[in-house]
Amino acid sequence: MSLEEKFPYKFEMEIPIGSQHHAEVVVNALVVEKEPKKNAVHRTLSAKDGNIYACFRAVSIRSLRGCTVSFLDMAQLSMQAVLEFGDVGAVPRDVVDAAALQLELN
Repeated sequence: MSLEEKFPYKFEMEIPIGSQHHAEVVVNALVVEKEPKKNAVHRTLSAKDGNIYACFRAVSIRSLRGCTVSFLDMAQLSMQAVLEFGDVGAVPRDVVDAAALQLELN
């Protein structure tokens, strides 16, 4: 059974960070976060050209929603940590604010 058959629902996103180094820091912080339902969700994360690329595949829309909301929450926290403890301007403030707004809407 192929990945597409096992996990038919898919969501992809790109988050601009601006710095390749900081994108890698954020991805490394996020990659250790395990999916609670490993058999229900498949996640791929990468950093390239100062952006974070995330692809989620799930067995159901509900599982897909849950993992993406959790990911956005953790991504926001990781980006805030880079802002607070890394170089000033490493993560554009509007990116962090947009992630925070998205979480508040959910």
